[in-house]
Amino acid sequence: MFQMTGVPSGELLVVCFGAGDLYSDGKALLTLSAGEAGNAEVTVVRRTQTGPLGSIGAEFDSTWLFPRFASIAPNGPSDRAGLAVGDAVTAVDGKGIDRLSNYGVSVLIRDRPYGSTAKLTVQRGSGALTVPVVVSPPDR
Repeated sequence: MFQMTGVPSGELLVVCFGAGDLYSDGKALLTLSAGEAGNAEVTVVRRTQTGPLGSIGAEFDSTWLFPRFASIAPNGPSDRAGLAVGDAVTAVDGKGIDRLSNYGVSVLIRDRPYGSTAKLTVQRGSGALTVPVVVSPPDR
C-alpha cells in the first residue's frame, strides 16, 4: 500500500517493479482531485514454476495500459485457439485482471506447466469470448 500527498489532479499511474524473477511488476491507476491524498494497492503475480515462462505464441502491445494482443504467431497456440491481434484480455481462468500490469497478466498465463491450458476471456469488438490456450515450451 502506498500513500501519496501533494500530487496533481487527474489520472495517476503507479507502477511497482517486481523483485527479480519471483514476482511480476504491478500497476494501479488512480484519479485524484487537486490536493486529494491517494492510496494505491498494487497487485503483483508470484511465480510458482521454475525455469523459463511458457509461451502462447502471442505478445501484448506494450503501448497500452491493458493487455491487448499486438502479434499472434501463425500456427501457434493462440492462433490455433482463435485469438486475434487487437483482442484485449479481460480475465484469466475466470478471474479479472484489471489490477494487473500487462507483464503480470503474461506471468499469470504463462507461469504454468507446459501443456496445461489457460482459459482467456477476451474482448473483441463489442463482444466477449472465452477460449482455452495451451501453454507450450518457450521458443528457442
